[in-house]
Amino acid sequence: GMIDPPRKEVKNSIELCKDAGIRVIMITGDQKLTAQSIAREVGIRGEVMGGDEIDKLSNSQLKKALETVNIFARASPQHKVRILTILQKQKEVVAMTGDGINDAPALKQADVGVAMAIKGTDIAREASDMVLLNDNFSSIVNAVQHGRVVYENIKKFIKYLLSVNLSELLLILIAILMKFPLPLLPLQILWINLATDGLPALALSVEKPDRNIMKKKPRSIDENIFTGMKYYLFFGTLFVFISSLIVFLLFLEDLTKARTMVLTVSILYQMFFVFTCRSDESLFKIGFFSNRKLVYAVSITILAHLVLMYSPLSLVFSMTQLNLSEWVIVLLLASPGLIIFEISKFKIHHRILPK
Repeated sequence: GMIDPPRKEVKNSIELCKDAGIRVIMITGDQKLTAQSIAREVGIRGEVMGGDEIDKLSNSQLKKALETVNIFARASPQHKVRILTILQKQKEVVAMTGDGINDAPALKQADVGVAMAIKGTDIAREASDMVLLNDNFSSIVNAVQHGRVVYENIKKFIKYLLSVNLSELLLILIAILMKFPLPLLPLQILWINLATDGLPALALSVEKPDRNIMKKKPRSIDENIFTGMKYYLFFGTLFVFISSLIVFLLFLEDLTKARTMVLTVSILYQMFFVFTCRSDESLFKIGFFSNRKLVYAVSITILAHLVLMYSPLSLVFSMTQLNLSEWVIVLLLASPGLIIFEISKFKIHHRILPK
């Protein structure tokens, strides 16, 4: 008659937290046996410590105890703040949930204070960073998953844009230093940016989450958003720069043709390369057509470029039409980025290359 049972979905959510490298600690005002029973029911493992035991420990002793203790019973507001402070001094990012007035100091101290909307007091909500509308722990785990997906997609978006756009700057710079004619005219550069940074980049930003998104360990607080991008930024830029430079030098005698070839190689390279930016896993594993929005965006972009090339608008953009043999050259020079990166990912996945 006195039991306050946990929600059924909490146990699964705590298992997800464990897989994701998130440690769940229970701090409650209940008696030790009650706390231990509820913790066992929801899947929280670890030793139990009461508030009277916490009072007897120094900060260094409590720090040592926190290595094994995941359940704190008969805890006061002071105990909660003390536990939080010790964890934060170890560079742990700590989120605290609470609903009462006595939770307010800990909610304020935590990196992310989470108050309850239904049972929570006004003071708890004011002291917190966010309010849980349904008072459900599983919503916090879902929010973590969604946050990881958004962060990963932002990284994919940046990885794609920087990798391909730096090549244009490098190509123009080298041409000026070598006293060559400009490989691309201003209006052509504008068209590249409009075509490649528009629909394909937006479609990439809504990529479905990786299947193991909640099995990755939390990133370090010192990690910047460019972590893991250096190979993409360097080799992605290098490949398209070399391809563009080769085709420009091959057709330099006909400047209009050379610029058309450079423009087309650059756009097609980026349309192919955007697929390898989707995931660290191989396209063979995640499926080439699993992001249909990206397929549609790439198709529309390529079609728009063809319309531009084979219509009177080509005169406005100083372009000329390409024949079949020239298209073969374009496709060969536009594909190395996709092919090489996908082969590398395939080999890494099969442990032929070291990670």
